[in-house]
Amino acid sequence: MSKLLQEVEGNGVNFVAGERIVLGLSYSDCRQLFFDLFESNYPKLLAEADKRLHENIERYFQEYIASLTQKSEKLDPTRLAEPNYQFLLQSTALSAARFGDRINLGLLAELVTELLRKDDSDLYDLVISQAIELAPKITKHQLDYMKLWLYARRELITDKSLAEIDLLLGERLNDFFGIKEISKRDIEYMVSINALNVRGQARRHHLPFFLEKHPELEGLNEEQREDFLRDGQYGNIYQLFEETRFEFYDVSVQGELIVYFTLKETDDIDPMNFFLKN
Repeated sequence: MSKLLQEVEGNGVNFVAGERIVLGLSYSDCRQLFFDLFESNYPKLLAEADKRLHENIERYFQEYIASLTQKSEKLDPTRLAEPNYQFLLQSTALSAARFGDRINLGLLAELVTELLRKDDSDLYDLVISQAIELAPKITKHQLDYMKLWLYARRELITDKSLAEIDLLLGERLNDFFGIKEISKRDIEYMVSINALNVRGQARRHHLPFFLEKHPELEGLNEEQREDFLRDGQYGNIYQLFEETRFEFYDVSVQGELIVYFTLKETDDIDPMNFFLKN
């Protein structure tokens, strides 16, 4: 490698090919070139960044106003003056300015508006505050994972047969294409930001929580139950069991609340009441 390099004055280096000098710039030349390029482009880059920042803030402001208008009868406007609310409102505005459409601006506006409710509780306030900080950190396919987890918990802890559960799961698995993109690193990241909690004493053949006491699996040990699901006509249950790692993780309380807000339009639920009852 040393034969390819040639030292020159000013702490510079030439790259040499054969007898020819292909590239030779002194340190001072390189430094000046860098600053010339930076200074000539910086105003344009700054102007473009400023334009996009204001566009992002405007979109978020529109979502926020729409949420305030929709919930006006449930809100206590005096809570706008609370320090915690002002801090979180500014925090969401900064997230909106920084990430724009990369995050769910409507969800963020809904969450921060929810803090103004007249009928909330101290616990709900604390969880909402944590959800506001968590929401901008979650990707769409990670949110899909959390939604499917909650669906399984809410809809499948019933007296339905395995065949009925498998059919219901088949319909929902097709809705959440992001589930197929979930990787081990996604899971580790979601644990690190407190979107997921690790379940205690989880084992390789541990069943998903909604099947642990299912009567059709009674009398079978863990390995036998897995074989039964894999070899029977329950491909969707087995896919959920094998690919999602649900048996190892729970969605955190602030993660649950985020999911309730994403489901409220289709499921017609009040996130606060649903959260506190479950």
